Amino acid sequence: MKKKVILLGLSLFLSLPIFAQNIFKAAQSNDVTGIKFLLNYGVNINARDIKGNTPLIIAVKENKQRAADFLIEKDADLNLQDNEGNTALIAAVNTGNAPLIKILIQHGADAKIEDKNHKSAADYARGLSDPTILSMLSASL
Repeated sequence: MKKKVILLGLSLFLSLPIFAQNIFKAAQSNDVTGIKFLLNYGVNINARDIKGNTPLIIAVKENKQRAADFLIEKDADLNLQDNEGNTALIAAVNTGNAPLIKILIQHGADAKIEDKNHKSAADYARGLSDPTILSMLSASL
């Protein structure tokens, strides 16, 4: 019995990287149940893919509101950057998702963080023709 428990633990440990990859797929497909399942099995909410994306950044880039909301609620780090320096807030601005921008700001996303092009979320917002988004970001600075 003890041997079975050790083998089960070892197999779960070795499968953790596979689980970690699945959290990106779950975020990309707006699968909140899948994300919840994976987090319950110990997958890191702030795991990174090869491009430095976190599940939250993936959800935001793909405009998956439910997945993004859930990850924010579960305390995903809002200010992590991908390999290009994009944060979830920069990604939300680039997709023009005003409701998600509002939620990210309300939960403490830093609008001053710059990407590798030395541009912040507010800089990208200035390039949009949406005064609501620009106003939200200006108020958060």
